[in-house]
Parts: sequence; C-alpha cells; structure tokens
Amino acid sequence: MRVIRSASVLLVILLAGCADEAPKPRAPIPSAPPAVFSGSTARVAVAPVTLALEPRRSIGTIYRNVDCWVRVRSILPEDLPDAVTIKNEIGQALKQANLTVSGADSDDLARAGAVDYLLVPSIPSAHVDFCVNSFFNDGPADIDAQVAISWQLWSVKDRRLAYETTSTGTARVSDPQQRIAAGFLASVDDGTRQLLETTAAQQYLTFGHVLAPPSAGAGPVPTGGSAPIPQPVSGAPMQRVELPPILVPVKAAYPAGTPIDRAASRTATLSLGSGAGLILGNGYALTASVLAETGAALTVTLPDGRAVGAHAVRSDATVGVSLLQLDSPLTAVLPLQPRRNAVGDKIYGVSDGKLIAGRFTSVRGAGGHDVVTLDGALVGGPVLDPTGTVIGILLPNGGFASVGTIFRALSLGAELGDE
Repeated sequence: MRVIRSASVLLVILLAGCADEAPKPRAPIPSAPPAVFSGSTARVAVAPVTLALEPRRSIGTIYRNVDCWVRVRSILPEDLPDAVTIKNEIGQALKQANLTVSGADSDDLARAGAVDYLLVPSIPSAHVDFCVNSFFNDGPADIDAQVAISWQLWSVKDRRLAYETTSTGTARVSDPQQRIAAGFLASVDDGTRQLLETTAAQQYLTFGHVLAPPSAGAGPVPTGGSAPIPQPVSGAPMQRVELPPILVPVKAAYPAGTPIDRAASRTATLSLGSGAGLILGNGYALTASVLAETGAALTVTLPDGRAVGAHAVRSDATVGVSLLQLDSPLTAVLPLQPRRNAVGDKIYGVSDGKLIAGRFTSVRGAGGHDVVTLDGALVGGPVLDPTGTVIGILLPNGGFASVGTIFRALSLGAELGDE
C-alpha cells in the first residue's frame, strides 16, 4: 500500500509539473472560404434546426491536462447550444454571404408563399474534443469541433425537394469559460459556408432550378424528391408547377473590371422580326414573348446571316419572356449572371451589331418590371453589365426581365460548362 500511495503522490507531482508546459502543437483545421453572392438570389427562409443526435450517446469527450491525458466525462447533447441559437448562426452566415434570407417565422413564410425556398437543416452527428491545458483545471479550454449538417432545400412554388446535400464544418477555438458552445457554433458556421461554396447550391439559390454537371462525377447532383411542403393552414393551396426543367448551358460571370467583348455580344444575339433574341446554346434562345407565342413557328436570323427555323416551346406572359428551340445546335457565347441592380447602373443592349449604352431607370416600375433606358436597343435582346455578362432580357417600353426571374418563370435549369 505504501508503494501504491507513494506512486500516486509521485504521479500527481509529475502531472502538476506539466501544468506550465506548452501543449503539443496541433495541425490547423482549415475553414471553408467565405461565399459571397454578387447578384440577386432567390428568397430563402431557414427552418428550425433539428438536432438528430442519437440519445444517450456522447458526441465527444472532454479531456484535461497539458496533453489531454485525463478523461473527465463525455459530452452530452445537453452541453450543446440550443436549436434557436444554432439556427441564428446559420442565418447569420447566409446573410453575410449576401443571400436573401427572409424572416424568423420560416414555416409561416413558406406556407404563405412569401419565399422561394425553405432551407431545412439538421445535425445528425457531431464530435467535440475539450482540453484544459492545466492540471488544476484553470485557464481557457481548447475546443476542437466537427459538426455534420444535412441540408434540404424545398421549392415552395413546386412543393418538392429541390436539393439535398451534407456539409461538414470544423473549428478550433479557445474559450475562457470552458464551454463547448463557441466551438460548436463556429463549426456550424463553417459547415454553412461549405454549403454555399458548392456550385450546385449557388445555382439553386440564384437561378432557382435544377443544375446538372457537365459529366458524371464532375460535381454534386441534385437528388430530387416528391414529398410535399406542408399545406397552408388556411386559404387556397399553392398551385403546383408541372413543367419539367429544361437544362441550358451557363458560363461563369466575367470578373469585375473585365472589358466588354463587343464581338461576343453580337455573336450571342439573333434577329427575330423587328426584335432580337439571346442564344443560350444547346439549340435554345430567349426572347420577349411579344415576339414569340408558345407553339408559334418562326424564322430567325443567326449572327452569321443564316436563316433557321425555330418555335417557341415556353412562354410566360407575366414576366414577358419566351424560350425558343432552334433548328441549329448553337453553343453558348456569353455568361449569365443574376444580380441586384440599382438606379443609375450602367448597362448595354444590342442593335444591328452595335452596343447601345444605357442605365437602369427604376426598380419595380410599370407592371412590376424593372425599367431601363436603352434607346435603340432591340426588344428581346440581351441586357449586359459593364463586363459583358448577360443580366437579363430587354422587354417593350424599357422593361427588363432578370436572368434569375426568367429561369424561375420558364423552369430552366443551369448546366455548367467547363469554363
């Protein structure tokens, strides 16, 4: 017994002597780069977070002492931040990315149709290591957190699951209060940013519809689904949109400061009667619906002077745009970019092979359309920003239909190119 007692005393002395030593260096945990949406996005509400952690099982381990040798107890779900705090952290990360996040009462907003999407997060697994670098349990705690977040993006308009994925956030923080909440929330923030960094998520939240990668394995593929969003508590149910998505090529927007490519803007524009249209690629083009009603047989003139047949496959009278299918498999020329526009922003239209300079005149003018001044530009043709990226289509009387609005109205999907 004396030997055991002496050994115990010696162990305590040795461990106490380690209290002032520096902890062993650990490799840094990389964070996802910040995601920033430069253009307008769909309206998204964030649903309450579901903590789907298995009951009666630890999600990590609290360790203490310089090298975290001494196990104290497991971390339990009650050690975590509450679901409201986690939801607020997710909402803050989304807003910092300039995403259009609407209100706190997400279920009511979705039922009322006041948003385009309902983002439903849940946390199925988490692991947190907790280490106090002192044998006497004083000083700040080092917290290593890893949290998986499962995401479901529900289309309120279509009442179906539009996108589903999982991201994993990691974080390392030092907390003077020796609590794991800070590390857990930091990893949730990181996992949210990882979601926004995926091309698929960005395309869904900007264009509002299906994205398909150019080839298998080239990116995340939406799974789709058919489970309904809860019916409204009162009032008429939302109408379901039956149109299947049509995929069209989408190139990444030109970086800010890129000089406008006048030749490319002409190559992307076709002639249609007294107006014009924007060549999307894959044999599709966009134009104003006053020039092409659904089902109408048309003849369009391509930039190289060839006349080819076309017919309008979809139209939306409210937005004022139509989708044409051409008898020629043309390729996409210009990138597309949904974006917010302000009064006075400089823009360009196309007419007879020339660029017409103009500006935004008003936002949400007559008929609910944004209004632009592009004197001489052809109706149905592209509206471009100063880099030459297409931001919309010119409508009669100076109306403007943005890319994001067009994609949602015509149920178009983004098919990413290699550029």
